[in-house]
Parts: sequence; C-alpha cells; structure tokens
Amino acid sequence: MDNKNPDVTGVVSIAQGDLTGVYNEDHSVKVYAGIPYAYGNLWRHPGLYSEEDYELSEIMQQYWVNFAKTGNPNGEGLPEWKMRTADQDKLLQLDTEIKMIDDPNAELYKIIDMYQESTIS
Repeated sequence: MDNKNPDVTGVVSIAQGDLTGVYNEDHSVKVYAGIPYAYGNLWRHPGLYSEEDYELSEIMQQYWVNFAKTGNPNGEGLPEWKMRTADQDKLLQLDTEIKMIDDPNAELYKIIDMYQESTIS
C-alpha cells in the first residue's frame, strides 16, 4: 500500500498482523493503535493480542460507554481519569498499568501558544 498517511498505514499494518508501525521511537503506542482496543476488535486478529490486551480493551470500552452515557468516563472499578483543567494537565496512560502521567507535550504547547499569539494582530 502506497499511502503517506501514517494513521491509515498503521491501521492497515495492524489489520495485517504487523505491529512494527504501531510504536513511536520512544516505544509508546501511536494514537491509532488504540482503535482496535477502543472498539473491542482485538478478536479479529487471533493470536496477535495477549490477555492483558483484552483486559485493556474492556477498560477502554467502558470509559467510552460511561462518557457517552454521562459525559464522564469514570465509573465503578475503573482507575480515575481526571479531567484536564488549568490546574490539572496530566494525561491518562492506558497500558498494563493505567495511571495519570505528565503530558510529554507540555513544553510543545507553550511554543504553539507563543506562535499563535504572535500571529494575532
């Protein structure tokens, strides 16, 4: 497939059972890699995912369902997903351990803000 869109390429790689295009250089998972987890489609690729993957998928689906029902992803038995505010800028890391972590892009946001402010006349 000759597609320059990394998200599409990554989804196709997953569908073909190849996880090499799913990870960033720091070994964190690219955003699109979460699609099969969020939609509960891991079963479509037998042998590719572990029991931990299936457990994570169930948790992700519950967050989505809770959010759709109530506007709040949190629920009974789920690790707390804290709302992002001016005072709380951590992100929820969805992995074998689910926890709030510092946003790795925090410094980049400051640069983007500075640029945007410089273009407003």
